[in-house]
Amino acid sequence: GLAVAAVLAAALAESRPRLGYRVVFAPGTIGSITWLARNAGAAQHIDMGLVVTTCGGPGAMSTKRSWDERHPINRIINEVLTARGRPFTTYPFDIHGSDERQYSSPGFRINMASIHKDRYYEYPQYHSSADDLSFVNGGQLAEALAVHQQVIERLEVREVYRRTQAGGEVMLSRHDLYPTDGGAQRPELGGRSEL
Repeated sequence: GLAVAAVLAAALAESRPRLGYRVVFAPGTIGSITWLARNAGAAQHIDMGLVVTTCGGPGAMSTKRSWDERHPINRIINEVLTARGRPFTTYPFDIHGSDERQYSSPGFRINMASIHKDRYYEYPQYHSSADDLSFVNGGQLAEALAVHQQVIERLEVREVYRRTQAGGEVMLSRHDLYPTDGGAQRPELGGRSEL
């Protein structure tokens, strides 16, 4: 995970991303708890993230959803993994696992998802001296890196619309937001669809 995160951080530093990114290098659990305690104000402005962990195994890709299963980060990861045309496993969010449980805790509620190869707890080498270079290799890390990069690329091009004024529905005509293609209901046509 650290190797993949380091390459991702270097690529982000060299690019001109549209979104803002924070890359946190910290020991598992206590590192994320400490970062959140020291950066609680900044964390309130973070919408989503990826926990980059267990990226080097020989097994199939998998993902663990963020706490809000409807969040776009989950859809984007699913699209990227599906487009690869290889089997993958999707796990629901739960409170067990890696640092996503800290970032997603009720005090912060950051939608943290994760993408893995041989997810933590599910291979005998996990947290043992057998989790070495005979288990992890560059090709496997490159595969995990490519998936993470594709997720970031999709995040960069996704359209996000946010309301700037509270209260009620937006007046679509004032902002020229009515669809121009067929099937849209138009108030000036008495609610009928335009054909």
